[in-house]
Amino acid sequence: MVNSNWAHICAGQENCGRHRKTELDPAQLQQMQGNVAVRYALTYIFGSLSTIIIRVNILAKIMGRSIRQDAIKAEQGLMHGAIILAPGQMPALPELIGRVFLAGAAASRSIAQIKALANPLSRLPLNA
Repeated sequence: MVNSNWAHICAGQENCGRHRKTELDPAQLQQMQGNVAVRYALTYIFGSLSTIIIRVNILAKIMGRSIRQDAIKAEQGLMHGAIILAPGQMPALPELIGRVFLAGAAASRSIAQIKALANPLSRLPLNA
């Protein structure tokens, strides 16, 4: 609420020079203060939107790059060379899984014989 009496601020002086009484009534003054708040809100919204539009459209054309290209480049940098597939894409070759075994005594045997050796119920002797 707007108080049109400045006596409490100026220590009893009716018009101390720092504060001037306005010729407006309190209702008009309150309406003007409300208008300032609305104008600030509109300025904030349109200022933010115009900044975004300038950065996305105009600066991208000046720099010769798009934000999408920069985002993809940054993502690839964070992935340390990992391949990023788009939705619906799949690699040309699936992952290959390899295993290495030390054969030792099983050297020069067939895979079936080695599998039989790995089975504890197998009757195939190790030195056969």
